[in-house]
Amino acid sequence: LLTTTGRSSGKPRLTVLEHRRLGGFHYVVSAWGSRADWYRNILKDPHVHVWAGQRRFDGVAEVLNDAEKRQASRLRWGQNERPAIRSLFRLKAEPTEEEIAELLRSVIVVRLRPV
Repeated sequence: LLTTTGRSSGKPRLTVLEHRRLGGFHYVVSAWGSRADWYRNILKDPHVHVWAGQRRFDGVAEVLNDAEKRQASRLRWGQNERPAIRSLFRLKAEPTEEEIAELLRSVIVVRLRPV
């Protein structure tokens, strides 16, 4: 669960999101791209509260740049990155390095860093 502050109302807004824990951080992807309310809220105020399983923490939401997205992708899938991205994006063949970079550019990935 991700609690953000409403960009207009200033009220707490709770959103259920799928996340992945990599290293000491949690990562979320915006399925609705830049239209997602939770994403638009963190652009105005990146301070969040996260409830992931038994773990609860206050944090800061950080939108990843292209290089950080690629690093997170490699950390998540390691040697299986190409087949994983093929499956995730429903591609007919394993993607090239250039195709992976382009696909990751099209996705909004946010790191939730505990404070």
